[in-house]
Amino acid sequence: MRGGNDISRFPFCRVGLPATLVLLLLLCGCFKPEREEIAGRGAREERKQLYVAPAEQLVRAGEEEIRSLEESRLPEEVQAIVVAEMSGFTMTLADLERRYNELPRHIRYAYGTPARLLDLLDHLLSFEVIAADARGRGLDRRHRVLTATKRAMASALLTDLLQTELKVDPVTTEEVRAEYEANPDRYYSPDTVKTLALAMATRTGAEKIRTKLTADEGATVEERRQRFEEAVAKHSVDARSRAQSGYLGAITSDGRGPYDVPPVLREAALELEVAGAISKVVSVGERHFILFLKERRPGQPLTLAEAEGTIRSRQYQARRAAAIERFVADLKSEADIQIDTEVLANEQSAHERSAGATPIGN
Repeated sequence: MRGGNDISRFPFCRVGLPATLVLLLLLCGCFKPEREEIAGRGAREERKQLYVAPAEQLVRAGEEEIRSLEESRLPEEVQAIVVAEMSGFTMTLADLERRYNELPRHIRYAYGTPARLLDLLDHLLSFEVIAADARGRGLDRRHRVLTATKRAMASALLTDLLQTELKVDPVTTEEVRAEYEANPDRYYSPDTVKTLALAMATRTGAEKIRTKLTADEGATVEERRQRFEEAVAKHSVDARSRAQSGYLGAITSDGRGPYDVPPVLREAALELEVAGAISKVVSVGERHFILFLKERRPGQPLTLAEAEGTIRSRQYQARRAAAIERFVADLKSEADIQIDTEVLANEQSAHERSAGATPIGN
């Protein structure tokens, strides 16, 4: 095994498996010594701590937040062990751990077995051979690739700096209260309506259904709702809403309700004022809708406790943005930037002349 590490002292390397597979199994924690059944076997417990620590540390990474993706949790004596190599590229245990930790948590769980970890290694190696081939073809010098690299570096730099040099102070309780009292109209719950929708293929058909649904003015809200849901199940041509008895979701006056509800339907729903009310026919493209109001909750101011989380997040993000702006301004001031506005003016004039040119042949 390359990497300058003698792993023969690890007992599980004696089972005759390929070295790479053994190390992958180590990472998955599959070679944990048996649990103690008889007291007084301290030596075995010591070996367990020595051999299982790397595996437990990596698997535990999928169960808690990773403080730093660049900081390995494996013992130093195994970090440099090479698990795979190809022309011009090697992958050590530390490299594999880092790539594993970079995965979203739910995907890390999916790679929690030896076979799946081998799949991950295969995917990583496939990525590396493709990247190597792309580099050999000169794609690393393309403008789009260089721009993406710069963007990634800039993002990584700002992420690091926001944890160190640009780290901002947390928002205090006094600051939260001051913001809340200075801007009471900013923190409120919007009007919310819950509606059912019946979609028809023709406006004439929609008008006929609406006439039937509004005929009995003496019916209770519950009776009107039941009839509306029955009509949805029988006549609606919108399969998605029909599967939910026509329910569109909670539509809010601030526009943060379901984003797939067309604006014209949103406006019609918000115009309904009393539970049990039925809208006029609303046309959206080739479909024609009738809305039924199940419930309406008027907007009201949020309490300080309800608004606290929003205020803290908003002010904290504003502080981080301001810190980044100051940092960038300082970099620009040191970069000796020079802009030739005349070139830009000439380019703009040329563009306008080209846009207003008379096509040849007219």
